[in-house]
Amino acid sequence: ARCELLDGTSVAAFNNYVSRQGSGSSGSGETSMPVKPTLFLEFTGHSETSVQEQVDATKAICSSNEEKNNNQDLSFKIATSESERKALWSARHQLYYASINLRKGATSAFLTDVCVPLSKFADIISSTVQDVQRLNVIGPCFGHAGDGNFHCIMPLLDEDDEEEEYLNRVHEVNDLLL
Repeated sequence: ARCELLDGTSVAAFNNYVSRQGSGSSGSGETSMPVKPTLFLEFTGHSETSVQEQVDATKAICSSNEEKNNNQDLSFKIATSESERKALWSARHQLYYASINLRKGATSAFLTDVCVPLSKFADIISSTVQDVQRLNVIGPCFGHAGDGNFHCIMPLLDEDDEEEEYLNRVHEVNDLLL
């Protein structure tokens, strides 16, 4: 089983990347996702019935939270075939290149790798997203929400073209995580 979280910037990066690659050329089958934080869950079990029970319980939790959050749209997509599963997960799997593609001229990225207690995961990833925005850095944030590990991908220009001030802000995002 897997549990991954993408922030809204990650989803926007994926949408932008897929649209630039041309419909379907990414192999994802997915052309656009709503730009909002997105949680990806993969369920496993000893039978289809046990997996369905997990899905049903998760849907119930999402529905309950939707009511608590002023009926915000918490869509729930289910993939049962391998091709559907690959299409849903393509946003996560293409995120490195999609993130680099967000910044014109970028050829590489500064990638953070932080592990936090699960009880602090939501707060820390939210504050990192805010830091990225406040510091005016391009930096999609995503994480392995099941184990408290998350990343921020901050695209960089070639060494000769990168501004020192921008690099200082990228390093400040990283320093705030430490």
